[in-house]
Amino acid sequence: MIASAYIQQEQQRIAVKHTLSGQHKCILEAATIPHRFVLVLNFDQPILQFRNHDYQWILAKDSVLIPEFSNKILQIQNGIYVQGSTTQGIWEWHPQRPNELLWHFHPEAAESLTVYCGASNIKTRIGAQSPALLELPSLLFSNTGALEMSRTPIPFVGTVCFTDHCDYDTSENLKTQREFLQSVGVKVTKGFFLQHYSKRETNASWQNQSEELQLWAKDGHELAYHSLSQSIKSEAESRNDFLNFKAPLPDIPVWIDHGFQPYNWSLYQNSGYREEELQTVMQRNGIAVFWNYMDTGRAAKGIINLLNRQQFTLQAFRQSIQHLPFLKRIENTVKAIVFYADNHAHRIRNYIDALSHLRLLKKTKHPKHALAFLQNVLPVFWKVISFLGSSKKQKNPFPLAEFSPIFFRHQFGNQVYTVFQSVELVDFVSGLSKENIDMLRDESGVLIAHTYFAVDMAHHQGRLLESETQIAHQPGLNFRYLGEQIAAKKLWNPTLSQLILAWEQFSNITFDVDAQGEIIVSNGIDLPKRLIR
Repeated sequence: MIASAYIQQEQQRIAVKHTLSGQHKCILEAATIPHRFVLVLNFDQPILQFRNHDYQWILAKDSVLIPEFSNKILQIQNGIYVQGSTTQGIWEWHPQRPNELLWHFHPEAAESLTVYCGASNIKTRIGAQSPALLELPSLLFSNTGALEMSRTPIPFVGTVCFTDHCDYDTSENLKTQREFLQSVGVKVTKGFFLQHYSKRETNASWQNQSEELQLWAKDGHELAYHSLSQSIKSEAESRNDFLNFKAPLPDIPVWIDHGFQPYNWSLYQNSGYREEELQTVMQRNGIAVFWNYMDTGRAAKGIINLLNRQQFTLQAFRQSIQHLPFLKRIENTVKAIVFYADNHAHRIRNYIDALSHLRLLKKTKHPKHALAFLQNVLPVFWKVISFLGSSKKQKNPFPLAEFSPIFFRHQFGNQVYTVFQSVELVDFVSGLSKENIDMLRDESGVLIAHTYFAVDMAHHQGRLLESETQIAHQPGLNFRYLGEQIAAKKLWNPTLSQLILAWEQFSNITFDVDAQGEIIVSNGIDLPKRLIR
């Protein structure tokens, strides 16, 4: 079945020995296994179809990408089913080479971390230090079918998980949110500030609202640190707070960076914190999960499923905002190009600085701000033009969507952390519409939403709250419909930690094949499964 195999690591090619073990298994071996590499497999005949991320067969006609959190199953032209001995890695196929399968392990674009660098805190991306693969997977062959595993404990359904940032939470609207979520049957991972230190006197925190936050936990929600405070204290106070903080409850494993706090995962090095200091605090408080401070894109009409990278293109985004007025469409398109389609650190900084100097120019009329505005806006302008003038660029997945990342691991000191990536969901009218919920359900997709339930800014369209005590009409209806889908077990609604547990089980499954050519789970992990043909 396998005509040839090798490892491609950048410009280096490493030989891979492929040996048949009986009639139904091909063992792959290499003298060296790099950290990031592509396993290139050539079959002796064309690939016919793949099992896609939506648990459906997809014919091998256009280019195919099967992401990490998906089964690794294909069928070749003679009808033989081929299944990886693991679900790990990413499969890629192109029609120009119909016999060739690319199996990616740890590509940097699939496990990116945000790091702020330099005096201006330029936002950059680096690859995670994920644990290396100890051995190459095997390929299993069967005439009778493949064994498809479910990502979810409710068999083969979509997943909706909310990670809510507490920037606008108050004592009053926290209660409003909690009672509403309880009424519709939706659970969330709820960020909170440990300490009250904010420009907003009414901002909620554990310090002042611990009783209310404990009611969230009692209702089945998960609490998560959103750094330690809303506003930034002095350097000395921040250091003291971070190095000495203690978990208020025994089980709060999730940390979500907020703003430019110096002890953030994304900023600690630039702030002069030592790796050992961060590690000591995280381990002492049982923190094992953090956000990579990145959104794949922004949820809108037709954009919701992290596993479907075709939803995260400039073309898809522009289609999603056709209902907006012309100037709003222009504004949103420019933002989407800068932050998602281009996603270049310097042009993001150019965009932010251009807006800053424009505001100062309006206020002071000083010519230096006009010059600074032009210097910053021109690189952004030309990049926007280059995207709008290229239909190919508009169809390409955003850089952060290239491999549809959701979770990955990061080795930090002597501990391995789980890192997650999200979708920004601020408009609960279009982003969480009935049509989008149905799409997520029908695609058996995955949504990890980065939300602000309590945002009170007038320019935020589709806000959840009408006021401190009132839920907005259409977002309320959308959440009720979502709750109905969850109650009917057509969607699974885990907290972030519950979803991570399911991902760990799915990614740790190992498969083998018996003498009759039946594919089996070989390490005892028990998830819903089915034989597919």
